[in-house]
Amino acid sequence: MFLIILGTVTITTAFFSSSFAPELIKEKIPYVLKPLEYESLKIRVDDWQKAVRSEKFGLKEKIIGEGFGASTRIFRENELAQSWSRFYTFQEIDNGYYYIYHRGGYLLLALFIAVHLYLLTRIKLLKAKIGFITVIGFTCLLSIHYFNNIYYLIIPFLVLEGSYDFRNSKNFKIQEN
Repeated sequence: MFLIILGTVTITTAFFSSSFAPELIKEKIPYVLKPLEYESLKIRVDDWQKAVRSEKFGLKEKIIGEGFGASTRIFRENELAQSWSRFYTFQEIDNGYYYIYHRGGYLLLALFIAVHLYLLTRIKLLKAKIGFITVIGFTCLLSIHYFNNIYYLIIPFLVLEGSYDFRNSKNFKIQEN
C-alpha cells in the first residue's frame, strides 16, 4: 500500500513538473501547496477574525445565538484602492461553524457536532469516514454551502441509509445492455 501511495505521488509530481501539464493547473499548484497564500482564503480568515472581534454577545446570545436574520458587519479595507474600502454586512460569514454559532449559539453548534458525530459512528468504512469528515469539515470551514444548498442534505441521508445492501436486495435489478 505504501509503495502505491509513493508511486502515485511520484508520478503526479513528475507529471505536473513536466511540459505536458496544462498551464492553468501549473498556475494553481502554488495555491494548493501553500493555501494560506491564496487571496480568497486570506480574505475569509480576515473577515472571520473581524466578525469574532466585533461581536458583542452577552451570555444569552452565546448560548442561543442571535437567531434567524442575524447579520455581521465588518469593515474591509482595500489597500490598492482606498475608495473601495467600506463596511460589509453579511447575513452569514463565509465560515459554517461561525454561521451556526452566530445564528444558534453554542447550543446549536453542540447539537450540530453531536449529530455529525452520530452520523460518523454509522459509517462503517474508514475511507468513507475520512471522506465524510473532509466534506463536512472543509465545507463548513470555507463556506456555508453545507447549510444553504439543498444537495448537501443527501449526505446525512446516504450515511443513514448506507447500511442497506442494494446488491442483495430482491427489489434491486441491474439493467443489462
